[in-house]
Amino acid sequence: MAAGWMVSIGNIERGQLRHVTYVVAVAKVTEAIKASLDVGAARFSSGAGIGGVAFSELSLQQLDDLGMVKGGIYSLWDDTIAPCQVIAFPNQT
Repeated sequence: MAAGWMVSIGNIERGQLRHVTYVVAVAKVTEAIKASLDVGAARFSSGAGIGGVAFSELSLQQLDDLGMVKGGIYSLWDDTIAPCQVIAFPNQT
């Protein structure tokens, strides 16, 4: 059983394909996708259309390595903020 998911969302913005990637520390893929779409919707422009969603299962060890907490969602990539740069928000304790 998965401990979490990496979810990538492709969206069309002003005629260009853009994408964001999140790590979500929930066991069910449907919850991870919904959470990612909810968070991603805030950064998509009103005219953006979702082009697709891809996901990969993550183990508890992988989440621990990222400093994730159960139920957390963290941005790993957003190509409109810093192209070619990984953005990570580690667990704040």
